[in-house]
Amino acid sequence: MTSEGGRPIPCGVGQEHSSGAARPKLHSVQMLRGVGAMLVVGIHINNWLHAREPFIGPSHIAWFAKWHQFGAIGVDIFFVISGFVIALTMGKYQGRPGVFMLQRYLRIAPLAYIFSALWILKLYLAGRTIKMPGVISTIVLAPILPTYTIPTLDVLWTLAFEFTFYLFVVAILLCRKGTWTLFVVTAVLAPIGFFYAFGYPLLRFATHPMLLEFALGMAAFFLWQGNILSPRLRALSGLVGAAALIAEALLGSGVAANPALAISGETALRRVVEYALPTFLLINFLVAWEPRDTIVRKILVTIGDASYSIYLVHLFVISMLVKLIPLPPDGIWILLFLLTNIAGVAVYYCIEKPLARLASKVGKPRQKGSVKPVEVGAP
Repeated sequence: MTSEGGRPIPCGVGQEHSSGAARPKLHSVQMLRGVGAMLVVGIHINNWLHAREPFIGPSHIAWFAKWHQFGAIGVDIFFVISGFVIALTMGKYQGRPGVFMLQRYLRIAPLAYIFSALWILKLYLAGRTIKMPGVISTIVLAPILPTYTIPTLDVLWTLAFEFTFYLFVVAILLCRKGTWTLFVVTAVLAPIGFFYAFGYPLLRFATHPMLLEFALGMAAFFLWQGNILSPRLRALSGLVGAAALIAEALLGSGVAANPALAISGETALRRVVEYALPTFLLINFLVAWEPRDTIVRKILVTIGDASYSIYLVHLFVISMLVKLIPLPPDGIWILLFLLTNIAGVAVYYCIEKPLARLASKVGKPRQKGSVKPVEVGAP
């Protein structure tokens, strides 16, 4: 959820906060996004180390935090934050639905294509079979074709949900409606998937229960925008949410971290309840909390800024280095974790950020004081 220039999330657009007060930057929400990115990195390091356990032994770090399953929550954190930020910025796209979708596409797709091409090349050089349906899903990203297969670079499965949500936004903008209508439409359609799964992919994703995670993010925005929760209720909400997440991390959630199960809807209810709901409760506190400007905040905000790049690059770093590091399993875990985040931040500053600047110029209003486009969907 960074601005196109890589700045922290701005407070919002004029019609949403017209008091004239200084707009907070919501560093705390960006920090949460950074935590989500690190959790995703953690679970994939675990997967690779687990595969090598017969040769190198177990990693105590992985099993201590139960991240082999819990790290999947990073995706759910991204979805909730996406819902929040879409609600935050949707107003400035009124009358410009095409600009919204084009900016989203240019903001997300080029980097996805670059790393997908590199991943396909890596598979080809390794003599692996490259299946065309996965390549097609990689190119299209949105689930708009008659069939849907997880993309070749499989972490891109989350973009099917993101782009489905963006199509909702476009439809609402075409009807000249606002965030409340988007919230109602999402909250009404998403539960249908609990009872019936459509065969056509776009209908299946448009009625998928995991879209409730975006709705929870919008709900957090409404509570914040209207200043509905008292400081005590915000603190209580944050305490309950954080306690639930910490308990799941330490004790294990038991939710299978398998993208195919999420897409099929088999784990959707548990992910919404066990992952997205506590995240919503935590965000209710975070939006009102401005952490001090410390090195920890700087690191987490930077990782939050670079979370999309980290998400795309981390499998490359892990797969290429996991067999080369001459350390015990826990040492491999720590070094891979550090190198992956460093590589992602480097990609962000060298590639993603310049591309984001170009994308932000598409359809940019000429009037002064316009809010810069916001990175909302990249996981």
